[in-house]
Amino acid sequence: MLRNSRICSIEHINGLLDHGLLLGLPGQAAGGGADDHGLGTKDSPTFAGLTINSADASDQIQIYHDNTDMYIRPTDGSIVFLTDEGDNTTTLVDIKGKGTGRGNIIIRDENDAEFLSLRTATGKGLISVQGSSPVSLRLQQEADIPVTIFESATEGETQELQIYGFGTGFGGIESLDVSVEQYAANTAEFFGLDAYMFQGNIITLNNTHEDTDGGRESRHDFKGQQSGGEETTLARLEAAHDGSADDEKGYLDLFINDGNDGDAPTHMVRVNSVGVSINTATPVVPLTVKANAVGAPPIRAHTTGDVVNADLGSYALDNAALRLYNASADLKVLLYSNGDSYLNGGNLDIGAGAISSATLTFSTVGPTDNLDVSGVNTLFIDNSSNAVTIGGLAGGVDGQVLYIALINAGANNVILEHNETGATQKIYLHRGADETLNTEYGGWILVCHGGTDWHDCSHARHV
Repeated sequence: MLRNSRICSIEHINGLLDHGLLLGLPGQAAGGGADDHGLGTKDSPTFAGLTINSADASDQIQIYHDNTDMYIRPTDGSIVFLTDEGDNTTTLVDIKGKGTGRGNIIIRDENDAEFLSLRTATGKGLISVQGSSPVSLRLQQEADIPVTIFESATEGETQELQIYGFGTGFGGIESLDVSVEQYAANTAEFFGLDAYMFQGNIITLNNTHEDTDGGRESRHDFKGQQSGGEETTLARLEAAHDGSADDEKGYLDLFINDGNDGDAPTHMVRVNSVGVSINTATPVVPLTVKANAVGAPPIRAHTTGDVVNADLGSYALDNAALRLYNASADLKVLLYSNGDSYLNGGNLDIGAGAISSATLTFSTVGPTDNLDVSGVNTLFIDNSSNAVTIGGLAGGVDGQVLYIALINAGANNVILEHNETGATQKIYLHRGADETLNTEYGGWILVCHGGTDWHDCSHARHV
């Protein structure tokens, strides 16, 4: 290189010219002439600088400064940085800032309005699109190859992909952390947020080709951590193939942790093409329910106040039973397959008729033509203080049976009137006339017909 030298041999200058390099001479003004080998400056650029010719001087690279920026401008081709040392040498381009400054590479778009910035700061590598109207940062836009990160991870290296956001009015910046096998084998983990929203359908696919019972499975585990940090599975949803045929049948299972199941919660519900089963994995009808223990009802109905209304299922020794309760949780009806059944108050309707179980004690003098016997099975007559006359009944339903019994043998008459004109529900007696009991025990058996009248069935014929 020549710098401020007036004396140089012709051979030295010719050597520089042969290699395409000659520096501008001191004192040469901007816009001054230059010989064919690139000495000095030319019309473009208009700043004094360095021109390097190609081997045949047909192309040049110009290096100059415009008092603001330094330029490197080839007249043709690309700028290639190549280390020519050795046989397999890596080329390193090292861009540094001065002092506390940093290196930064800026790549501009077609109109210089937007640019890609590659830089470092406080140990972080930063890539961003900036400028007047930036749109997006796109990786592998042509989509002909995958985008891969952390490919060379070794055991124990489970780095996260972190995505940050700061919603308006939501209180602060939050991040989504995505990792692989950080907490469980062969598992992708999503952490950092309280909820995850998906638009559209969520589809899981098991691409194992199989026809086994329980195969093709996909499951969703709901996990939680105790106060001491112990992590367990609270519940699980699992869908799988139902049966071992080459078909499309499936089932859905629900598992619940019963308190000490760890990561293997207890099976509770199965839904398949037959129906729904609770506490068993084999539905045999549209709804199949299995009791937890002998004597424990598998089905129980409650009121809104959590009062037991009804139990259906096993009662003892796996025998079937139906138990119905009133609002005070008192057992009122028991239908039992291996013992006594009973109705504790009220009527049990069969079709339009009724089987009654209530009792009524009556002592009014009368005559009473509309004694209400709704739901009454037995009518006790108390004639200890006065005579009692009944001309008709009310409230009876078809098929209802009414037993009328004197509860003492007093001297006062008990009269049942036959076909009384003013009766709501008339009474038809054996003898076709009024009947009287006096100083004796006894009574009548009446059966309601059609809910309109009563017939005496105390004996086959009147004696």
